[in-house]
Amino acid sequence: MRIQTITGVLTLFLILGFNGSPTAADDAAVLAAVERQSSAFKNRDVDALVANMAEDFTAYRMADDGPMAVIQGREQAAEQLSRTFGGTSSYLESEIPETLVVKDMVVQVELDAFQTDDGPKTSTTLAIYHVKDGKMWRSYNFRLPD
Repeated sequence: MRIQTITGVLTLFLILGFNGSPTAADDAAVLAAVERQSSAFKNRDVDALVANMAEDFTAYRMADDGPMAVIQGREQAAEQLSRTFGGTSSYLESEIPETLVVKDMVVQVELDAFQTDDGPKTSTTLAIYHVKDGKMWRSYNFRLPD
C-alpha cells in the first residue's frame, strides 16, 4: 500500500507538471496561503478557512482505485468543516511535522487525532495543496496505512 501511495504522489507530480523553479518569494506566498489554512483549521474557524479557498476549490481523496472528489466548492467545504468541528465530531487536533513547497504546491504530512470508542486514535495523511492566485485551489489527500 505504501508503494502505491508513493507511486500515486509521483504520478500526480508528473501529471501536474513540476517543471521550472519558482523564486523564494513565490515559495513564501504559496506557503503563506497554506499556513493561513492550517491556522484557521487549528482554530476551527470555518469562515477563515472558506475565505482562503478559491470559488472552485475541490478536495480529492486519493485511493488505490484513483481520486475521488469529496468536496466541490466553498459552500460544500463550509458544510463539511462545520460537521468536522461540530459538537458531536470525533476530531480532536492536528499536527503537521513535515512541510515541503514545490512550485505552487505544498506537500505536508498531517497527523490528525480523533476520539474513538477505544480512546484517541491518530491517522496519518500525506496532503498536497495546490495554491492558485493566493487561495487554496485543490487538495489531494493520501491516507497512509497505520
